[in-house]
Amino acid sequence: MPLTTRRRDDVVGLAALTAVVAVATLPGIRHGMNWSDTGQIFHFGNRLLNGDFPYRDFSYQSGFLGILIDSWYQRAFGATYVSSLAARFVAQLLTMVGVYVVARTFCRVRASFAIAAGMALLTPVYFTEVLYGGGNNNYSNVMLMAGLALLLPVLQGHGDHADRPRPWRVFASGLAFAAILTARQSNGILAMAIVLTGAAFLTLRDPGRWLRPFSTPLLGGMVVGLALVAGYLAAHHALPDSIRELFANAAEKKNISALASLVNMVSGGLGANPGSARVLDLIGWPVLLAAGATLAMVGPLARTIPGSPGTRLLLLPAAVGLGLLLFQIPGTRRAALVLVNEFPRTLLTFLAVAALAFPHRTRAVTGVHAPVLALLCGATLANVWARKLSFIGQHDAPYDVLLLACVVVPLASSSLSSRTRNGVALAFLGITIGVFGVHAAKGRLGTSDGNMRDANTPLDHPMTRGILVTPEKAAAFAALQREIRPGDSLFIYGSGAPLYTLLQAVNPTRLDVTFSDAFTRSQAEEAVRALRENPPTWIIEAVNLHDAFIACDFDGSATFYGPHRQEGPRILHEGLVSTRRRYRQVFAVHHLLRKAPSEPYEWEDWDDIVNLRLHRRRE
Repeated sequence: MPLTTRRRDDVVGLAALTAVVAVATLPGIRHGMNWSDTGQIFHFGNRLLNGDFPYRDFSYQSGFLGILIDSWYQRAFGATYVSSLAARFVAQLLTMVGVYVVARTFCRVRASFAIAAGMALLTPVYFTEVLYGGGNNNYSNVMLMAGLALLLPVLQGHGDHADRPRPWRVFASGLAFAAILTARQSNGILAMAIVLTGAAFLTLRDPGRWLRPFSTPLLGGMVVGLALVAGYLAAHHALPDSIRELFANAAEKKNISALASLVNMVSGGLGANPGSARVLDLIGWPVLLAAGATLAMVGPLARTIPGSPGTRLLLLPAAVGLGLLLFQIPGTRRAALVLVNEFPRTLLTFLAVAALAFPHRTRAVTGVHAPVLALLCGATLANVWARKLSFIGQHDAPYDVLLLACVVVPLASSSLSSRTRNGVALAFLGITIGVFGVHAAKGRLGTSDGNMRDANTPLDHPMTRGILVTPEKAAAFAALQREIRPGDSLFIYGSGAPLYTLLQAVNPTRLDVTFSDAFTRSQAEEAVRALRENPPTWIIEAVNLHDAFIACDFDGSATFYGPHRQEGPRILHEGLVSTRRRYRQVFAVHHLLRKAPSEPYEWEDWDDIVNLRLHRRRE
C-alpha cells in the first residue's frame, strides 16, 4: 500500500528523531555504572533471567516491569550490562516517539519533531536518572506517553463533535495507564485516578456524549489491564507478596502517614521542614507567578497582550526556556527550578481544575478543548505528584514530562497559527541544542559516575565489557574480585546489588538493597535471623545516603537510622553491630586509594566508593 503524504512525512520525522536520540544518548551511555540505581535493574533482571521472581524470592519495592524487560534483553542479547543499557535506550526512544505522537495531535511534522528532539537532547543533561538511573521511571514514562498518544487524538477529535471516539483507542489507552502501575505504583495510581476523575466530570456534564463511547471503554481498559497484571503475578505465585510489598509496606518503609504524603504532594515538597523560606520557595513564589500568569490570560492585563488567547499561553514555554538558560548560570539554580518545576506545576494545576469546572470559559480563554487541557495537564502532573508523594521533603522532582506539557499545552490552542507553532517548537529546540552543546563541551552528558572524562577505566568483568568507570571504582571492584570467589556467601549492607551478580555471590537474606527506605521492620528482623543462622563469609559495607556504618554506635540523633526515623534500618544495624566481633575488616577503599574518607575524588559519584569496606568472617 503506497504511503500517504502524511505518513511519508511522519516516517521521515521519526527517522530523524531516532538519529537525534542516538546522538544525544549513545556518546555517554557506556561511561559509568551506578551500583545504587542503574545497576539494580541489571542485577534484578539477571535474577529473573535465572528463575527468581520479585516479591516471591526477593524484596523489591517498585513495579516489576523494568526488571522484567531487562531480563528479556539479557536473554536475547547476553547477560551483560550493555544489554541492560540497550533496553533503556529503546525505552527512551519509544518515549520520544510518544512525545512526537502527542505533539503531532496538534502540530505539523516540523514542530512535532522539534519538540521531541528537544526533549531527547535534554534527557542526558538534566534527566540522567531516566536513562541511566533506573528502569522504573523509564517505563513509567513509556506507558504514560502511550496512554496520552492514544487518548489525546480522541479527545481532540471529539471536542467539537467532529469525530466519534474510537472505543479501541480509548480502551488501549486505559490499558497503557494501568501498565504504569507495573513500573512505579504511585505513578500508576495517580495517573489512573486523575484520568478517571476527568472522565467522570465529562460524563456527569454530558452522559450521552461521553459515557458509552469514552468513559466505559477507558475504565474497561484499566480494569482489564489490572486483571492481566494480577493474573501474571498470581501465575508466578507472587500476588499476595506483591500487594504487601508495593502497597501495605510502602508507608512503613518511609515512616510517613498518608496525610503527610498528601501534604507533601500538593505543597510541592514542603515535607517535614515547613520553614518560611521553603514555604515561599515551594508555594509562595509559584502561586504568585501562576496567579500573575492567570491574570495575564483572563484579567484586565490580558488586554495589553496582543494576539489570540492561545498567545497568552506562551508564557509557559517562555518561562521554561528562561529556566533552562538560568540553569547554565552559577547561583541561579533555585530560580531555574521555580521556572521549570514549581511555577508550571502550579499553573498547570490551575488550568486542569478550571478546564473541568468551567470548560466553556476555559476554552474561550485558552483556545484549547477543555477535555484535552484537563487530561493532558492532569496526566503529566501525576509523575511529579507521585514523586513528591513518595519522597517527603524532596522538592527537586523529575520534571521531564512537566516540561513537555508546558510546550505542548499552548500548541494545542486552536487560535495559534501553524507558523506560530513552528516558531515556538523551533525556539525550544534551539535552546535545548545550546544547553546540550554546553554540557557536551564539558563532557557531562548522562554519566552516573563522575563525567565522561573521569569515567575512562574499563571495569574488568565479562558482564561489563565495554563499560568505563572511574579509576577508583575499577580499583575497588578489582580488590573485591581478588578476595571473593564465585559461590561465596555475601551480604551487602547499603546499596551495591550488582555486586551479587558480578561476583556470583549468594545472599542468605531476601534483602539485596538496604537503603533506609527500602525495607520494613519485619523484613529487617527476618534478615537478621538469616544472618545469624547462616553467617555469610563476607560482608560489604556500601554505605551512602543516610545509612550508618556497622562500627558506628547510636549517637542519639533522630535521623541516625534514616531521614524519617524508620524502624527497619535500626533493627538491621543493631543486628549487624551484634555480629561485628565475628568479622574482621579486610580493607577499606579509602585505604587502598590512600585518601581520607571525606576527601572528594569524583564528581557526583552516587555510590560513594571511597567509603566501601569489606569484612570477612573469622574462622
